[in-house]
Amino acid sequence: MAKKQNEKVKKASKVLETMSMSYEERWLYDARKFREWDERSLREYVAEEARKEGLEKGIQEGIEQGIEQGIQQGIKQGIEKGIKNGERKAKLETAKNMLKKGIDVKTIIEITGLSESEIIEVN
Repeated sequence: MAKKQNEKVKKASKVLETMSMSYEERWLYDARKFREWDERSLREYVAEEARKEGLEKGIQEGIEQGIEQGIQQGIKQGIEKGIKNGERKAKLETAKNMLKKGIDVKTIIEITGLSESEIIEVN
């Protein structure tokens, strides 16, 4: 309670001091206050602009990183799919050659892992 009273007294004292200034003193006092306000506003504006710039830069970097990761993932998936397709073609070619040699379908299934219908399609 005493602290609040002390703050109020200080504030009232400051107001009284300001009111008792001469015209020139008041003009200088106001000019200093306006300069302080302008400097504070300028600092706040610069800080806000820097924050916006940092945010935009962060978003752009995030987008670029996401694109790069997407490309890498796409390449990996493409390679995996290509390998699987190649392996399947190789198995089908092997089954075809085995059929030409007269090897029975059951043996071809065991060796290649293909289904009976896949082997029949090759023939």
